[in-house]
Amino acid sequence: IILLFVSLLSCFAYSPEFPLTSLPDEYRDLIKLALVLTYVVNAGVAVYAVFLARERGLPPVFWAIKCFLLGGVALSELSSIAPTPKSGK
Repeated sequence: IILLFVSLLSCFAYSPEFPLTSLPDEYRDLIKLALVLTYVVNAGVAVYAVFLARERGLPPVFWAIKCFLLGGVALSELSSIAPTPKSGK
């Protein structure tokens, strides 16, 4: 999460006195593109996590948010939880 905030700071803030925010425009554009690609993939992971969380009887909104922010780390944690057995009559 800290890395996300630092990345956002370095892309969108500009101050010539502060080395973290005085990057050339090409680097800033690359960081923006990397963030967009990362969170597009994480959005897909979050949608998948909703279905996995429902299978396991866990709160889907919580897992969607967690997977959107943390990506595969959170999905791996969710996948390691055993599904809740369904009672069939």
